[in-house]
Amino acid sequence: MRGRNALILAAILALILAITARRLDGPRPSDFSARAAYDVLRSLLAENVPHPVESPANKIIRDRIVERFRQLGYSPQIQSARACSKRGRCANVENIVVLPQTPGEIVLGTAHYDSTPNGPGASDDGAGVVTMLEAARNFQGHRFRNPVGFLITDGEEAGLLGAEAFVADHALSQNVRAVVSVENRGTSGPSFLFETSPDNRDLVPMFRTLDRPLTSSLFYTVYQLLPNDTDVTVFKRAGRIAVNFAAIGGVEHYHKSTDDLAHVSLRTLQHHGDNALGMMRALASADLRGMRRGNAVFFDVLGFDVMFWPERWTIWIALGSLLVLLASLRRVPAREIWMGFLMVIVAVVAAAVIGVIAMKLMPQRLADPAAAVAAMWLAGIACTLILTRKRPWQGRALVWHVLAIALALTLPGVSYLFLVPAIACAIAAHLPGSGWLAAPVAAILFFPLGLTLYTALGALALPAIAVLMSIFASTLVDRPLTSVSGRIR
Repeated sequence: MRGRNALILAAILALILAITARRLDGPRPSDFSARAAYDVLRSLLAENVPHPVESPANKIIRDRIVERFRQLGYSPQIQSARACSKRGRCANVENIVVLPQTPGEIVLGTAHYDSTPNGPGASDDGAGVVTMLEAARNFQGHRFRNPVGFLITDGEEAGLLGAEAFVADHALSQNVRAVVSVENRGTSGPSFLFETSPDNRDLVPMFRTLDRPLTSSLFYTVYQLLPNDTDVTVFKRAGRIAVNFAAIGGVEHYHKSTDDLAHVSLRTLQHHGDNALGMMRALASADLRGMRRGNAVFFDVLGFDVMFWPERWTIWIALGSLLVLLASLRRVPAREIWMGFLMVIVAVVAAAVIGVIAMKLMPQRLADPAAAVAAMWLAGIACTLILTRKRPWQGRALVWHVLAIALALTLPGVSYLFLVPAIACAIAAHLPGSGWLAAPVAAILFFPLGLTLYTALGALALPAIAVLMSIFASTLVDRPLTSVSGRIR
């Protein structure tokens, strides 16, 4: 790549990285008042002690939440029931149910108020509870196409017991059509929309109404493969439309004694509130019975907007992009293409090895992983740049297409990570000297993962980050096309 283009690209990538880091920091308090929600949380958890299901402390929290709803002008009821989890754990639960008086397809905002026996549960899920209380305050007096209600469940930590009890009670749950849940697997960081119900094709466009949507079908696909459950699992099993938000920063406090008021993040509360209010408004205004079957492939663009297409289109988009790329490859000797392709594979393997070594050296979750994460970024990028710098970029473009097609056939929800940069490569293949244009596109998709994977996975993320950045780096070099005689110009 020529010096001027290299400087321009470096500036663009630095800007994308800065915007990514800023957007992942979460919003400042605005229309939804995080400060007001925190004050409510502080009053609910005045003793700042654990309050698991069936404990005296949990009943105190229950009564305080009920009183808050009453002060807002609602008429909450307590559903008392004996419930058992799929794993055989049983307990007496007391859900707080606030159902609208008007008939219709109910949109239900939900969170759970019980904690684990190990900590006060200020973020998991006190933050979700006060998010719903603040949403109730915002929605008071508003009328929508679909009425809005609230459910604060008990016994989630013991096996989703409150949700099981609510869904089993047909008189209470029969009119609930959609659920918006707020959870936490940490105490800070942005509020990710990480889970939806199946057949989300018409649900995904609603995500564009959110002020700062951070979501993707990658999250949806991976979460489906994991054994993790929340109350949303029960609602999905019952055929309800569902959307779930959670923060994962400060995961070292998850289910610990330090999940307390001192570690609650106002930015996280604000983002939860913006998301919950925005999603509930969108669902309350939508035709919930007219939603079509089928999933979407979707992803956010640095939290500014959400792009999507029907999942069944994915393989055809990938094959079409490959045909566009192949039409340009006749100008490049086959040997150069395949050597470029092979060198990317070798670089990715080398990056993976380095990442595994780093994981073995640092198996415990680091309190400050910035240096380790930065090292994986540099190692992955360096492996690819060193091994591919003498090869035309078209071979590397072919790697993107092979990965996109493979994922389109197996895990279409993940395919966008490689398909969108592959399309950029295919277009650039017909614009001489512009192969580097795919790099900003790949950066928009890869940089957020590169910054958040360690928070989500701990040491396991180190090889994943190295591999991702190695693949990303294959877009960085724009080597001139070969001449007709086969010599590099």
